[in-house]
Order: sequence, then C-alpha cells, then structure tokens
Amino acid sequence: MFNGILSHESYVLLDGYHLTGVNSVSVSSKNSSSVISPIGTEMGLTIPSGPTQQSMSLSRHLIYQDPFFDYVGKDRPVKGEIHDLQNESFYGFESGYIKNYSVNCAVGSIPKVNTSFTILDEIKSGKVPEVGVSKKTHNTIESSSQGSISIESEDFQNNRVVGFDYSISVDQDVSYAIGSTLPFYIKEKRPIKYTASVQLELDKTYNSQSFDFLNSRQDRTISMDVKGRRGASLQYIEIPNASLVSRNLSQTAKGLMIMNLSYVGHLGADRDFLP
Repeated sequence: MFNGILSHESYVLLDGYHLTGVNSVSVSSKNSSSVISPIGTEMGLTIPSGPTQQSMSLSRHLIYQDPFFDYVGKDRPVKGEIHDLQNESFYGFESGYIKNYSVNCAVGSIPKVNTSFTILDEIKSGKVPEVGVSKKTHNTIESSSQGSISIESEDFQNNRVVGFDYSISVDQDVSYAIGSTLPFYIKEKRPIKYTASVQLELDKTYNSQSFDFLNSRQDRTISMDVKGRRGASLQYIEIPNASLVSRNLSQTAKGLMIMNLSYVGHLGADRDFLP
C-alpha cells in the first residue's frame, strides 16, 4: 500500500534462474562493533570488532527439480538478486555459498525447500540494464501427492509415509587478510552433516531392537524421492553413512499406529572412517 513494493512486483534470480513458487526471501548483513575510549579522553569511539556477516535465506515450494541441490558441498558460488519490477532495480550479490539446505514433506501440504547462503562479496543495489537480464528456465512445474513420496530403507518396507524432514548443514571456514573487507578464501569443512526424521503409518510389525544402534551404526542406506503427479522426479535425496539414532512408536484410540524414526549421516572429503 501507499506505493510500496508488492510481492507480484518482484522476483528472485539465482544464477540466472527465475525462481517460481517462492514463499519468502531475505538478504541481511550484520556488523560486529565495540565502543572504546581513547587514552586520556572521556569520549567514545565505535570501531568494527569483526568482519561483516552477510546471508540470504530462501523458502519455496518443491514444484520442480531444484537446480541448486547439486551445489551443496561443491564449493560452487551462487549469484543472487531480488528484482524490483516497479522501479527496474535489483538488490543482490555475486558470490554466495550454500550453508544449510532442508526439505519438508507432509501429507496434505506442498513439499517445501529452505536454503540459506553465506555471502562473501558486498551486497549492492542498482538499476537493471536496459538490455534486460537473461533468465534460465527450470523444469516443468508439477505438484506431488501422498502416493508420489517414497522412502527406501532397510528399516522398513511397504509402510505408508506420512512425512519427512531432511536437512544438510555445511560448516564453512572463511578467511580474511589484514586490511581487507572481503574474504580471500572459503573452505567447506568436512564432514558435511545430514539429519532426517521420517513419520510412517505402520501396516505391519516393525522389526527392530532398541540397542541396534550400538552395533550397527553408519551402515544404513536411506533415500527419499519426491515425484510429481505425472511421475517425474522432483527431488531425489540420500543420507550417506546413515545411523538410526531414535525411534518413537505411538497410537491413540482414534488413530493408526505411527512410527517416528530419526537419522544422522555424514560425508567426508575423501573417505569416511568407521570408529
């Protein structure tokens, strides 16, 4: 209102992809500061006490194959922009790296993807060039249904998936030189950490013992596939070196028997060591 920029008057570009299905996007910067008093005075002075921290968070519906899933853990920078159609301007950055990536699926709702980026260069704004901006197109938009969400694991078979949460976390080591405002080096630390929780409606007895974790860690294969209604894969994801770390079986007088399983996993640089 009052000449503000509405959501339909802007769009998000990542590496040239005009993203659709975006629920929210935010770009932020934060500066650490300290207030000191020079010797011999009672005056205050504000100084920086650390580098500028910049990030971008993006939430969207999983209605096409994510062109950025393969960027996770690959040291591949992403260019991001938010375009204002009303004023023909943009706000964005040239070098961002994925720090967190998560997928949420649940029966009765559209799957969602949340991604956060660490931004290395300065966030700037400007006018969109008169020649326009070239845009890439992602795959055909499709919606998923309950029957199109599948999970494969040796822990269960032929059970009905109610939903799952999946996330990847990448630790990043950013290095700065004395006198420089921009970092000269970023390294994605290994191992990359994976977590997932799965909710199932049981249609047969779940075969497992509570002490299995003590003797059978990191030897499970977990994969999740979200397909569109026409059968095309929207997202196929795995958990490497998966370990089942918790389980919860519940049932009420009015409901089905529900099993909740939680997994952790990891991926190293060259190879992974079993303890």
